[in-house]
Amino acid sequence: MKTWKKVVLGISLISVFLGGGLAIWGYSHGALTDLQNQPKNDLDFVKKEVNDFNRMDIKSNSYNILIKTGNVSKATITYYQKKKNPIDITVKERQLSINENYSDKSLTSHNHFNLFGLKDLINLSTLNESNTIIITLPKNQTIDFLKADLASGNLDLNNSTIKQSNIDLKVGDLTFTETTVNNLEAHLAVGSVESNDTLFANSDLSIALGDYTGNNLVFNGHNKLDVTSGDVEISLKNHTVNVQADSHSGETEITNNLKNSKDNTLTITSDLGDIYIE
Repeated sequence: MKTWKKVVLGISLISVFLGGGLAIWGYSHGALTDLQNQPKNDLDFVKKEVNDFNRMDIKSNSYNILIKTGNVSKATITYYQKKKNPIDITVKERQLSINENYSDKSLTSHNHFNLFGLKDLINLSTLNESNTIIITLPKNQTIDFLKADLASGNLDLNNSTIKQSNIDLKVGDLTFTETTVNNLEAHLAVGSVESNDTLFANSDLSIALGDYTGNNLVFNGHNKLDVTSGDVEISLKNHTVNVQADSHSGETEITNNLKNSKDNTLTITSDLGDIYIE
């Protein structure tokens, strides 16, 4: 990321929290320092096995979410839980629901940011065990519908198949690795997207402030990427796709290796940033 974008990103992050007055309150009372030094004995390790679901609904204020495939017979969920703030996990009508309930509403702004979210923002770019909910799916299990609403945290989809998804990240990064993603609708307010060895089909993704980088990607059907402020860099695995790219204030470079397709399209717009397709 370019230096000016780091500056803009930092200013934007500060503005989000200062706008609600939360950061001022927390800092003045030393709460942020306390949360940084939160001992592990204040956390409970939880491991649960669940089965018989093909839909997921995840709501979280402060956790990163990692969904991956592994050598398990039943879907397994592991995380560290704040003792005073249990996470609700239920399966009903083949839908797995994960809901982080933060009980102290006095510390929560109208945008659902809280002091635990501020703590997690310190290491937002890393998925460490103390602030990550890890969902391990059995091999060959597909998710028909994924809904994820994260206030401050990353969402990482690894070696999974998602037939339809609705993703909303307020502050956090979105990562796809060796994943098949169909009918994606995703919005990131502050955060970047990284995609590797992934197939997208009929995707609609928007980023208000952040970059999009992709390596070895396939785009089937009609796909749309809209970036308000940030760069787009994509390396294609399958060049049989019609690409339309428009940067209102930046450079646009598209490879000459593209092959005409009547079925596959990729439309990219960027208000402020460069676009590179190879």
